[in-house]
This record gives sequence, structure tokens and C-alpha cells, in this order.
Amino acid sequence: MADGERGRPTKWTQALQDAICEDIRLGMPYKWAAARQGIHDQTIRNWAKRGEDKEEPYVGFFEALTRANAECMRACVMAVKLSDSANTTHKGSEFLLDRRFRGDFGRVTGHELTGANGGAIKTEAGLDGKSTAELAALLARVESMESPDKD
Repeated sequence: MADGERGRPTKWTQALQDAICEDIRLGMPYKWAAARQGIHDQTIRNWAKRGEDKEEPYVGFFEALTRANAECMRACVMAVKLSDSANTTHKGSEFLLDRRFRGDFGRVTGHELTGANGGAIKTEAGLDGKSTAELAALLARVESMESPDKD
């Protein structure tokens, strides 16, 4: 094997790329777009990474996958915009934008936990109130115990 070659021939073909990108364009998750073609979703991610790193033949795959994701996003945004202007809802596109393009469209929520009356939450470790000397003595007792016989 020459330097830089991998162990087995790639499953990538132009037809496979086209089929995967069509499913992604429709909004399918990578997992199911890959499953439809008999490959693992990590394969799609690996090919995209190799293409991003300028490794042929995956450069074209990376570019096509990026375009397919952008086209999916655009179709969802357009559907939401059209539903806004028609005073209707388009929950499916909103859902897809929230889930698939979370970094751009996902809701940002925060949760703050407080104790009684908005105060701090009390935590207990079971050793509160023990002095360093008491803890050292306890540790010494535990370490000096003999392990039970394993007959």
C-alpha cells in the first residue's frame, strides 16, 4: 500500500453522493439518509471531514453535502416565512430548523435551581462537621481493617 492509502476501497460513488444529498436536502437526518444507502451515518461524517481537509474524492462530497444542508435550511425558512405572511403555522419546518440547525435556530433556554425561598440549595456529603483529625482517624480505621476471607 502506498503512503496515505487506507485499508479498503471506498464505498463512495457519485450516485451514492447524489442519493445521500437528496435525502439531506429533504431534511432527513444523516442516520437515516445513510441507512437508506446501506452505510453508517459516521461514514457520512468521515467523508465530509476528509473533504473539508481537501482529500479527494471527498472534496466534492463535502461541498455537495454543505449545499444540501443549506438548501434544506432555505426551504424551511421559506416555509416559515410564507406561513407567517398567510397567518398560518408551519410547525414541521420550525421543528426541523430547531433540531437540524440548532446553532442557528434552536431555542436558548436556561434553568436556575434555587432552594427554599430562592436561597441556596443545601447539599450534604455526610461528613459535615468532622474535623481533619476525626477524618484522619476514620481513614486509619478503614485502612487497618482486614479484608474478609474468600473461602
